Amino acid sequence: MSGFNVSVIHPDYQDYLEEWEIVRDCISGERIIKRKSQKYLPMPSVNCDTKRYLSYISRAVFYNATARTRDALAGAVFSKAPQIKLPELMQWAQSDIDGKGTDLIDFTRFCFNEVLTVGRIGLLAD
Repeated sequence: MSGFNVSVIHPDYQDYLEEWEIVRDCISGERIIKRKSQKYLPMPSVNCDTKRYLSYISRAVFYNATARTRDALAGAVFSKAPQIKLPELMQWAQSDIDGKGTDLIDFTRFCFNEVLTVGRIGLLAD
Protein backbone atom coordinates (compact mmCIF):
# COMPACT_ATOMS: atom_id res chain seq x y z
CA MET A 1 0.00 0.00 0.00
CA SER A 2 1.76 3.11 -1.14
CA GLY A 3 1.46 6.30 0.87
CA PHE A 4 0.61 4.47 4.10
CA ASN A 5 2.25 6.24 7.02
CA VAL A 6 1.84 4.93 10.58
CA SER A 7 2.82 8.33 12.01
CA VAL A 8 -0.35 9.94 10.61
CA ILE A 9 -2.99 10.27 13.33
CA HIS A 10 -6.57 9.79 12.20
CA PRO A 11 -8.82 12.75 13.13
CA ASP A 12 -11.27 10.42 14.97
CA TYR A 13 -8.41 9.12 17.11
CA GLN A 14 -7.36 12.67 17.96
CA ASP A 15 -10.97 13.62 18.81
CA TYR A 16 -11.46 10.73 21.26
CA LEU A 17 -7.98 10.49 22.79
CA GLU A 18 -8.75 12.74 25.79
CA GLU A 19 -12.00 10.89 26.56
CA TRP A 20 -10.25 7.53 26.35
CA GLU A 21 -7.58 8.74 28.76
CA ILE A 22 -10.23 9.83 31.26
CA VAL A 23 -12.04 6.48 31.06
CA ARG A 24 -8.76 4.54 31.39
CA ASP A 25 -7.79 6.67 34.40
CA CYS A 26 -11.17 6.00 36.00
CA ILE A 27 -10.84 2.27 35.42
CA SER A 28 -7.33 2.36 36.90
CA GLY A 29 -8.85 3.67 40.12
CA GLU A 30 -8.36 6.09 42.96
CA ARG A 31 -4.57 5.92 43.01
CA ILE A 32 -4.33 7.22 39.42
CA ILE A 33 -7.07 9.80 39.95
CA LYS A 34 -5.21 11.17 42.97
CA ARG A 35 -1.86 11.01 41.16
CA LYS A 36 -3.36 13.24 38.47
CA SER A 37 -4.94 15.43 41.10
CA GLN A 38 -4.63 18.71 39.22
CA LYS A 39 -6.67 17.26 36.36
CA TYR A 40 -9.43 15.59 38.39
CA LEU A 41 -9.32 17.31 41.78
CA PRO A 42 -8.66 21.00 41.18
CA MET A 43 -7.88 23.42 43.99
CA PRO A 44 -11.12 24.07 45.89
CA SER A 45 -10.47 27.82 46.01
CA VAL A 46 -7.91 30.43 45.12
CA ASN A 47 -7.08 30.85 48.82
CA CYS A 48 -6.27 27.15 49.33
CA ASP A 49 -2.63 26.56 50.29
CA THR A 50 -0.58 23.47 49.37
CA LYS A 51 -0.90 21.80 52.77
CA ARG A 52 -4.67 22.19 52.76
CA TYR A 53 -4.89 20.97 49.15
CA LEU A 54 -2.84 17.84 49.95
CA SER A 55 -5.14 17.18 52.89
CA TYR A 56 -8.12 17.59 50.57
CA ILE A 57 -6.60 15.06 48.14
CA SER A 58 -5.90 12.52 50.88
CA ARG A 59 -9.51 12.69 52.10
CA ALA A 60 -11.04 12.41 48.64
CA VAL A 61 -12.84 9.16 47.91
CA PHE A 62 -13.19 7.75 44.43
CA TYR A 63 -15.93 5.16 44.07
CA ASN A 64 -14.94 3.36 40.93
CA ALA A 65 -18.33 2.77 39.32
CA THR A 66 -16.70 2.76 35.87
CA ALA A 67 -14.47 -0.27 36.53
CA ARG A 68 -17.19 -2.04 38.52
CA THR A 69 -19.65 -1.64 35.66
CA ARG A 70 -17.14 -2.81 33.05
CA ASP A 71 -16.16 -5.81 35.17
CA ALA A 72 -19.80 -6.74 35.82
CA LEU A 73 -20.67 -6.57 32.11
CA ALA A 74 -17.62 -8.64 31.16
CA GLY A 75 -18.44 -11.11 33.93
CA ALA A 76 -21.97 -11.51 32.60
CA VAL A 77 -20.73 -12.15 29.06
CA PHE A 78 -18.10 -14.66 30.18
CA SER A 79 -20.19 -16.34 32.89
CA LYS A 80 -20.53 -19.31 30.56
CA ALA A 81 -17.44 -20.81 28.98
CA PRO A 82 -17.39 -19.98 25.28
CA GLN A 83 -17.62 -22.84 22.82
CA ILE A 84 -14.80 -22.63 20.33
CA LYS A 85 -14.87 -24.33 16.95
CA LEU A 86 -11.76 -23.75 14.89
CA PRO A 87 -10.72 -25.35 11.62
CA GLU A 88 -7.92 -27.88 11.94
CA LEU A 89 -5.35 -25.46 10.50
CA MET A 90 -6.16 -22.88 13.24
CA GLN A 91 -6.13 -25.16 16.30
CA TRP A 92 -2.83 -23.58 17.36
CA ALA A 93 -4.68 -20.30 18.00
CA GLN A 94 -6.70 -21.80 20.84
CA SER A 95 -3.66 -22.02 23.12
CA ASP A 96 -1.40 -19.27 21.70
CA ILE A 97 -3.27 -16.61 19.74
CA ASP A 98 -0.59 -13.90 19.97
CA GLY A 99 2.67 -15.84 19.90
CA LYS A 100 3.22 -15.04 23.60
CA GLY A 101 1.18 -17.93 25.02
CA THR A 102 -2.13 -16.09 25.47
CA ASP A 103 -5.03 -18.48 24.96
CA LEU A 104 -7.97 -17.52 22.78
CA ILE A 105 -10.44 -17.04 25.66
CA ASP A 106 -8.13 -14.68 27.58
CA PHE A 107 -7.47 -12.75 24.38
CA THR A 108 -11.21 -12.51 23.74
CA ARG A 109 -11.74 -11.19 27.29
CA PHE A 110 -9.04 -8.58 26.72
CA CYS A 111 -10.66 -7.48 23.45
CA PHE A 112 -14.11 -7.33 25.04
CA ASN A 113 -12.78 -5.22 27.94
CA GLU A 114 -11.19 -2.82 25.45
CA VAL A 115 -14.49 -2.44 23.61
CA LEU A 116 -16.28 -1.79 26.90
CA THR A 117 -13.60 0.70 27.94
CA VAL A 118 -13.21 2.82 24.82
CA GLY A 119 -15.87 1.54 22.46
CA ARG A 120 -13.49 -0.01 19.94
CA ILE A 121 -10.36 -2.06 19.43
CA GLY A 122 -7.88 -2.44 16.63
CA LEU A 123 -6.27 -5.74 15.82
CA LEU A 124 -3.47 -6.25 13.35
CA ALA A 125 -3.18 -9.72 11.85
CA ASP A 126 0.08 -10.48 10.16
